[in-house]
Amino acid sequence: MREKPNEFSSSDDEITLKEFAAKLRFWWSYLISKWYIFLITGIVCGGVGILYAYLQKAKYTATLTFAPEGKGMGQLGAYAGIASQFGVDLGLGGDAFEGDNLAEIMMSKKIIEKSLFTEVPVDDYKILMINLYIQVNKLDKAWSKNPRLSSIKFNEKNERGPRAKDSLLNKIITDVRKEVSVSKIDKKINIFSVEMTDQSEDFAANFVKELTNNTIDYYVNYSVGKSRSNIVILQHQVDSVKNLLNGNIVQVANMSDININPTRQIVKTGVVRKQVDIQANGAIYVELLKQLEIAKITLRHETPLIQVIDEPRIPLEKIKLGRLKGGVIFGILGVIFCFFYLVIRRLLS
Repeated sequence: MREKPNEFSSSDDEITLKEFAAKLRFWWSYLISKWYIFLITGIVCGGVGILYAYLQKAKYTATLTFAPEGKGMGQLGAYAGIASQFGVDLGLGGDAFEGDNLAEIMMSKKIIEKSLFTEVPVDDYKILMINLYIQVNKLDKAWSKNPRLSSIKFNEKNERGPRAKDSLLNKIITDVRKEVSVSKIDKKINIFSVEMTDQSEDFAANFVKELTNNTIDYYVNYSVGKSRSNIVILQHQVDSVKNLLNGNIVQVANMSDININPTRQIVKTGVVRKQVDIQANGAIYVELLKQLEIAKITLRHETPLIQVIDEPRIPLEKIKLGRLKGGVIFGILGVIFCFFYLVIRRLLS
């Protein structure tokens, strides 16, 4: 059976559109009638934004970039790099300072603590980084109100003190770590960026430098520690054999002076023995010298190179909300909040 067309579909649609248009007119009229509320709210919130921008403490961002020398693996390393792009791990391993591991080491408690206890020049005097941080953040004034904390001092020896002193040190390290970020500039290139934001230009600029320097020192000592130990041992052996060889030469000379009778052969045996010792020690000395030179060449080859590209220079980039910008942002946010408040209140009523 053939269905009849819905005779009321067009009229229903027309009524719905009319109702929607009527609601739009109602809400438009309602909101327009509250224009003075929007105006007052915008002015008040804008004033709050200007006051907030005025009272806000300026912060400074210090940025340092450096490029660590990667320990290449030849052609196999190149194949491994290509394979990793397709999600294939050849299991070749890597240096402890490669990739994200370097950032983790720079952000470690050990490196940050060492950097805080580094003395740096500020104006016309030198000061520990941790004491500069305490002065900038006025922590000493807050501690002076507490009898347990008022006597706490930090010096370059970093001596462990009472439990309260260790707790304060851990708190400072945690707060400083939050202000520092270490990341690669680009995943395709091996250049790192160290960035710190602080309310003190001197602290931010000096801290990123000391953090990088201490990481480089730790990196070098970690990478060539075994080679340096071998050189120390070889140098000690070379010096010992050289002293022994010099002693044998002196003894041969003394024996030759004493044994002046050429007809007695028995007296020459001591000289012959010492000459044999000289030849043996001479051969050992030559071989040790070769090993020492090889070890020094190996040390120079294994010593990594970290090249600092850009260092922070004062004046640093200043981060502070402008008064006009603060007033506009707070004013717009206030108007938006007022809009939703009026709409919700009307719907609930």
